[in-house]
Amino acid sequence: MEELSNSLYSKEISQNLSQTPVLSPSTLISFHNPVKHAEKQGIHRDIGDEPHNLIKVQEPSRVSVIEFTAVPFNTKQQTSIQQMKESLNHWCNLLALLKTVKNYFYKWRGLNETRPKRLPWHDYLWTWLGAFLGIIVVATLHYYVLEKEALIFITGSFGATATVLFGAPKSSLAQPRNLIGGHLVSAIIGCIVRVMLVKYVPFVACALAVACAIVCMQLTETFHPPGGAVALIAVQIQPLPMAGFLYILIPVLSGSLVMLLIALIVNNLPATRSYPTFWW
Repeated sequence: MEELSNSLYSKEISQNLSQTPVLSPSTLISFHNPVKHAEKQGIHRDIGDEPHNLIKVQEPSRVSVIEFTAVPFNTKQQTSIQQMKESLNHWCNLLALLKTVKNYFYKWRGLNETRPKRLPWHDYLWTWLGAFLGIIVVATLHYYVLEKEALIFITGSFGATATVLFGAPKSSLAQPRNLIGGHLVSAIIGCIVRVMLVKYVPFVACALAVACAIVCMQLTETFHPPGGAVALIAVQIQPLPMAGFLYILIPVLSGSLVMLLIALIVNNLPATRSYPTFWW
């Protein structure tokens, strides 16, 4: 009889446990006294209150019952946290962008460096003399020699070359390597671009010739600012009879050599000037 009561009591507890939720990662587990658990679930243990099919319930000893309580997963809270993170990232990116824009426009103020000092007055005279002689020589050859042959010997780039050669003879941009190399590289690039693109997209050809010439001069260490004009002129002179690759030799190479010769003569006349600072 005692074994029967224990069996019935265990059966009643098992039925109550079977109605609890299934264990999940979000489940809380707690331990209770089996007697109190039975009373909570409506299992009567007092004499006279037990069901008709239960005679006697023995006090179980050292038995624990696991009660499972399902805790629902709060998806709203997780969504709110995710939204806060996204909002925070958005504002951080916006602040970083504003800082970048601020630094960009801050550069427009300059480095606050002092400008170079004025040259002695006699330096201006030598600059004027060198520029005058350099341009008058190439202009004379153009108008009295090559123009009769439908060729040109002077281009707009020589004006910029004279500025560098006689206005800043110590600059690395005015040295023979840069003068000759920059003119040659730019003329070659300009002629190639003219042949490939000028009939189809002339505006693109102009921009591409100048951009490629500048980069090629940087790569070959022959950077000479007038080279950009040399490449642009090569694209624009295509209707002329001498619009072929002869432009590289006349007027670019030959005119550059004449300008170099004038620079060697004039820039070494005064005691305060010396040209070049390097050849190659």
